[in-house]
Amino acid sequence: MGLKLNATNGGGSVELDVPDTVSSDVVLTLPATDGDANQVLQTNGSGTLSWSHLYGPSFRAKLSDSQSVGNGEWTTAILNAEDWDTDNCFDTSNGRFTPNKAGIYYINVQTYLNYSGGDPNRFGVRVYKNGSWFAGDVTSAPNDYWGFAELSTLVNFNGSTDYVDLRSYILGATAGVQMLSGYTNMSGFYVRPE
Repeated sequence: MGLKLNATNGGGSVELDVPDTVSSDVVLTLPATDGDANQVLQTNGSGTLSWSHLYGPSFRAKLSDSQSVGNGEWTTAILNAEDWDTDNCFDTSNGRFTPNKAGIYYINVQTYLNYSGGDPNRFGVRVYKNGSWFAGDVTSAPNDYWGFAELSTLVNFNGSTDYVDLRSYILGATAGVQMLSGYTNMSGFYVRPE
């Protein structure tokens, strides 16, 4: 037995049917609105349906100008230019990605430092989550007057307050240390629910 809805025009109909055998009642509660373009219905596992984007946020942000780095300090990159930001989840004022959809995300960071003085012996890049070290570390000494590091990781976000940022580090440089514009960047995209 199904629910048959007849079209107003054209003579056709749409019918919703149930499986042949169901051992208990199944109640599905539809959302109160019709959703937005390209959204799909999803269940919370308890019968409540809601509209959701099939895909989650993605972004790529970078430095538009070089940024100074303190010697021996993990310096947050204020990535102030975006190549794209599908859901407006990246904040160019503080360099943070705060996705509005919970789940697992792929995050990639790159940093390129140059310096004009000193003899650095440590260099690195990290991803910080909610202000705490999450992934990455220092590497060996950079090359003559420059260093490049890249890191990729998976991060679980709660979809409301969790955020990540990129931080760079150099030890032993005495002058002119900068993260270079264009080369220092962070990107990421939604992979799957937790």
